Amino acid sequence: MHSDTELEYLVDTLHNIDILPDAMMPSEFDGLVAGVLLCPEPISPKDWVPMVLGSPEDLMELDAIEAQVILDVLLAHYNRVAENFIAKATPYEAMIAFEDEDEPLWEQWVAGFSTIINCKPEAFEQYATAEKGHAAEAFGGVKMLIDYAYGELDLPDEDLLAIDNTAPDLIPSIVVHMHLWLEQFAAPNGPLADLAWDEVMMPLRRKTRH
Repeated sequence: MHSDTELEYLVDTLHNIDILPDAMMPSEFDGLVAGVLLCPEPISPKDWVPMVLGSPEDLMELDAIEAQVILDVLLAHYNRVAENFIAKATPYEAMIAFEDEDEPLWEQWVAGFSTIINCKPEAFEQYATAEKGHAAEAFGGVKMLIDYAYGELDLPDEDLLAIDNTAPDLIPSIVVHMHLWLEQFAAPNGPLADLAWDEVMMPLRRKTRH
């Protein structure tokens, strides 16, 4: 789905703290992308791009040409995931960061996904009440991972350890089952056409004037 070069380019872009001090981590952004694509309601990139890149003040200070390059990198990653959802050319793989070889930081991916759930909670509740397939079970799984990531699961230590160990393998299964349910209704968020940086900034500029 992504080449090593494409992933390195994304990592370098979001890790550039001199330009984007408050940007999401790459794995967090990848989780957000999955959340957007699995949301049962449309979400404009004009809404989610600022969530990825940081505060409105930081975005206002970006050089327009440099900002367009950053936006193109984000949209390219988004479109690769979206197109693979449609074509099913390769199994879904979450972009999970590692602190070392044995410690996947899957919580970052979950944090990005939860950002979109928090934006559209009523839309995502459709999964909880889904009767076909394994959508309800899958959504329950992602909510469990979110609760774990934010320290809100009251379970014995051995159960928490089991969740931590299985989460990286559970995430792709969750995504696949949620998408299988969603595609019955024509997923509202798919690949995007080119987007100009000025289009992203227009809503932010309006907000800062009021």
